[in-house]
Amino acid sequence: MNKKYIKIFIAFLGFLLVVTVFLAIESAGNGSKLYYLEKERTRLEEENRQLKTELIAKTSLTKIEEIALSLGMKKSEDIIYIDSEVPIAKLP
Repeated sequence: MNKKYIKIFIAFLGFLLVVTVFLAIESAGNGSKLYYLEKERTRLEEENRQLKTELIAKTSLTKIEEIALSLGMKKSEDIIYIDSEVPIAKLP
């Protein structure tokens, strides 16, 4: 009778050992995935910062004026203001 309990106890310990090894392997795999995801997040945050900086630089009024001048546009010397009270395009 005693030997039966010892065999059950040893089988239970073996099962616990297998479960422990399995959980350790799973944990290591998840740690590796977590490291990769954190690294990817850092890379994407840096890329986002660079894109925001580039967007600000390319949409500044100075840059737009520079591009316009390089395309042959020039500053208007005669500015005409339109009175908003006078209808410009009115149907008869």
